[in-house]
Amino acid sequence: MAASLLHQPPAEAPWIPIAVVSRPFGVNGALRCRLLNPESQSLREGVRIRLRQPTLCKTFSIQSVCSKCCVSVREIQSREQAASWRGADVFMHRCELPALSSHELYLADLVNKDVYTCRGDRLGHIIAFSHNGAQPLVCIQISPSKKVQIPFIKPILRETTPQGDVILDPPAGLLETCDWS
Repeated sequence: MAASLLHQPPAEAPWIPIAVVSRPFGVNGALRCRLLNPESQSLREGVRIRLRQPTLCKTFSIQSVCSKCCVSVREIQSREQAASWRGADVFMHRCELPALSSHELYLADLVNKDVYTCRGDRLGHIIAFSHNGAQPLVCIQISPSKKVQIPFIKPILRETTPQGDVILDPPAGLLETCDWS
């Protein structure tokens, strides 16, 4: 089952999606989060996070970290309050994220970038990313009435160009079976 679609901010926006609140942790209001990058060490004490649901968005400062994916914030003090944030997208301010090496990028930086096949045919442009628990998924606007959501993994992902365009090599039939319109 795919996670809720993270409509990512434009690359120039300061808040980058890093996780989704999966459930409460313990009785004192801690949040267990599913990290979009399971190896991330970004959640740490003192860092500001923004929790966003369809009708509510609040910024908090992390008070403590129980493990790399469980956090406590002062304003959430009960299991019931924590449960109300289930499914919320978790964002972190770009300036508080680790520095990237020259060959790395944040997926949010690819939103609105063009997508091409290995043959050079333009497929469309990236509108969002999500995660299904096993792998990241990219949502591509193929036409005004057609979107596809496909795994954003090698060997489908071939490369990103210096301009930020994405080159994919989807197996035959994948784009037809992953219609998300």
